[in-house]
Amino acid sequence: MKQPSRVWALILGLVVTWGIAHADVAATPAAPAAPAATAAAPAAQQPAAVSAPAAPEMDLIDQITQPVWWFNWGFDTRLREEYQKNNNDLSRSSNDTKNVIRWRTRLWGEFGPFFKDDSLGVPNGLTTYIRGLYEPRYYQEGTHGVANTRQWNEVVLDNLYVNWERMAGLPFAIRVGRQDIVYGRGWVMCDGTPADGGRTIYDDAVKATLYFDAATKVDLFVIDNKANPRVDPINDEHRLTSEYNAQLFGAYLISNYFKPREVNLYYIYKNEEKALNSSKIPGDRTVHTVGALSQGKFTNDSRFDYYLEAAGQWGREQGSDSAAWGLNSDLGYTFDAAWQPRLRAFYEFLSGDNPATKQYEGWDPILGRWPQWSEIFANRYKSEGGLAANYSNLRRMGTGIKFLPTKRMTLMFDYSYLLANHHQFGTTGNFGDGLNRGNLFTGKLFYKFTDRLSGHLWAEFLKPGNYYSSKAQDACFLRWEITYEFKPIVRR
Repeated sequence: MKQPSRVWALILGLVVTWGIAHADVAATPAAPAAPAATAAAPAAQQPAAVSAPAAPEMDLIDQITQPVWWFNWGFDTRLREEYQKNNNDLSRSSNDTKNVIRWRTRLWGEFGPFFKDDSLGVPNGLTTYIRGLYEPRYYQEGTHGVANTRQWNEVVLDNLYVNWERMAGLPFAIRVGRQDIVYGRGWVMCDGTPADGGRTIYDDAVKATLYFDAATKVDLFVIDNKANPRVDPINDEHRLTSEYNAQLFGAYLISNYFKPREVNLYYIYKNEEKALNSSKIPGDRTVHTVGALSQGKFTNDSRFDYYLEAAGQWGREQGSDSAAWGLNSDLGYTFDAAWQPRLRAFYEFLSGDNPATKQYEGWDPILGRWPQWSEIFANRYKSEGGLAANYSNLRRMGTGIKFLPTKRMTLMFDYSYLLANHHQFGTTGNFGDGLNRGNLFTGKLFYKFTDRLSGHLWAEFLKPGNYYSSKAQDACFLRWEITYEFKPIVRR
């Protein structure tokens, strides 16, 4: 009787999502018709309009989610199914196939802005934001180490912060509480809760912002993340959000002074204390990171775009001195043709630990432990070193192309050739005597049905190289996803 229940659960989810999306489309007002040309002159000779374009009208959902000027609310719901095979051990001798349906719903509310001064001409005022979430999971094949295939899960406090922008009219802002902190492309700062599989990414933090001018600002932040959340969830299942208790502080400068290029500079200190009693997980570590990022276009009318980020690290790793460095880059060209194809080449280098030296040379991704470019390799790192997406010991190079067949559709295809720098874990067991990690093929389709409803299809295929055992088998990852956002689009 299990199979019918799975089918009915999936059908129910799709029906609910469709119904919400249908209501969204029905609530969206039609665009007003363009005025007809007057009889006094042909349409081509009509004078240009001198009045400003009319402000977009609020639809029903805009009005429902903004009942008063000082409060707005909304929710989003994400239904996805993920399938993976051979990702853990690259072997068919053991069955590590996993198929799970995940349904995450987040409800949020925002109060403010209070003490707002319209004369400043920039966003300002005091706001309070709160967001909670719930994500049940249904394991159709494989259990991911859980005892029950139906995981009703916890209700989690995902965000809760107070933010005062341009306090008292000064070029200063402060945000205190649980918040999402993401910088650049998330290479070193994105996910503060890497052990919960993309359910949350929050940090418990204080972040202050100093505005030098309209183009340049610097953030100063202090983060204190606990492996076991300090705010107990409803229906607490004692799920760890990380393998470590982590303390961070840093400074992050963002400047658009050199438009159309953006420049970032940063310093980040991180101290991690192991919270799990497992020999598979690395021990305590302290790392300092200094880095820089530049991205954008070379000129305003250039068809080339680029991204370049590099950083150096030093500190202590499991009782040894550490020194590491990394580089990530992307160069693209967008053709003036149908579907606006963008061809790109990319290269990433992350130093790896050389077992022959006393010093530890492995790159530390700081808060970048999320599937940045591959779901398969996020899992591969957990199988190799105990931590998911703990990117290190890597050379990644390849090419890709992106198409826009319609205004709502995006197609992406990438090929990555992957190498290791050292035999960090030896050459026995699941590892071979070469440095070729393999060939990775990725395809993605994104579609935006409405302003509030979107979805995607995601596929990966890995052909392992000689860094792994000669018995290593191909691995794959597949996902479909539908996301609906009940939110205001036209603001009061």
